[in-house]
Amino acid sequence: MASRRIVIDDSDPSIKYAGAGWSTRSGDDGFGNSNGPVFNGTQHVTNQNGNFSFHFSGSSIDVFGNYQRHSERTDLWECLVDKVKMTNGQDHGNNARLCSGEELENGQHELVVQVTTQSESFSFDRILYSPPKDQGDNGGRALWFGSKDPAFEYSDNWTSVLGDSYLTAVHNATISFNFTGSNLAWFGVAPRNSGPNATFCNYTLDGHPSSFQIPGRAPMDSTTHKNQAVFNISDLYPIAHTLKITYAGDAGSMPLSLSYVYVSNTSLMPAQVQPPSPSNVETPVNPTMSSPTPGKSGQPSQDRNGAIVGGVLGGLALVVLLILLFLLHRRRRQSFQRAKSISRYWSTFFSRRCDVGAEKEYPIIVTTTTTITTDDIPTQSLSLSAAYNAEVLSREPSVSENSCYSVESENLARQEMGGEGGYYYAK
Repeated sequence: MASRRIVIDDSDPSIKYAGAGWSTRSGDDGFGNSNGPVFNGTQHVTNQNGNFSFHFSGSSIDVFGNYQRHSERTDLWECLVDKVKMTNGQDHGNNARLCSGEELENGQHELVVQVTTQSESFSFDRILYSPPKDQGDNGGRALWFGSKDPAFEYSDNWTSVLGDSYLTAVHNATISFNFTGSNLAWFGVAPRNSGPNATFCNYTLDGHPSSFQIPGRAPMDSTTHKNQAVFNISDLYPIAHTLKITYAGDAGSMPLSLSYVYVSNTSLMPAQVQPPSPSNVETPVNPTMSSPTPGKSGQPSQDRNGAIVGGVLGGLALVVLLILLFLLHRRRRQSFQRAKSISRYWSTFFSRRCDVGAEKEYPIIVTTTTTITTDDIPTQSLSLSAAYNAEVLSREPSVSENSCYSVESENLARQEMGGEGGYYYAK
């Protein structure tokens, strides 16, 4: 099998179903499902005659699913590539290889899977196929990386098991993986003779540290578990990443293993799925035992939150500043209008004339200084000098036949000054 393949989920629109009995089932199908979770959480299931087809360009193809065993049936399904029958698999349970076509001519092909049942249930999960070597685009679909892909770099002390997996139970053994994508799901194997104790692994993603737990084995469990979800990472930037894992357990702990990895730009699994939960799990002394989902590489979650808070506070500060500037401008404008009104009053005051006979005309004479003070402008002094050298008699004017004073002019002056005095009258 090629070490890097394209994954086609059962819900992919390029798969064409025929027959009235097909339906979508979420999760496992309830029989023989101890062989790991189904891909992307769904399967197409039927218990009636039907078929599905898929066109692809490549050199090999495998079909995975599940079926209900029947002692008298060995031909529940038949797989054909370009009308040539493929070899059926003998696996059972989730992730069973139903049929396989290897060493195909590198070109366009048609896969047809024909199901013939007598009420037995047949489940289809996914297709893996090897694209042409010169095909650089996977159409946005997930990629499957086998454990022997050159993108994996193993340290010493790794052992090959079951023909297609590797594992280690040596403290500080490492494995590195370079990939491009936004989601990663790591699957391994738990051999029946492996250590029973829970442990954990430390890892770095693009230099950012974290860790995940490997659960222990239940007592009296002598089964080898395949296709077990080890951990997953999601919500990364769809760029190149470097993952390095360091095993923190020992010979008495569950090993770190690798069978294959899914990488995509969309969510692969509905939730992280752990191996069967044991009753005697020993919790390692480690503050980050959970399996966290890190923030996007190059931008940790704390940095993103800080940037968001900072942006909000900065925006609020700008709004407050604009409001203060508006209020200050408004007060200045009001003060200017007030000063302008006072200036207009004094201009009117000086222009008054009174006639007592035709032979003489006296202006009103002012020799005082008026100080105008407001809350928001500097103190200003308005000096008013006499138009003529006249004698200032008193603050209260005396009314006589030759006076330039009248009650009407005093009332007008007081009204214009807001009721304040501060001026003198000349006789």
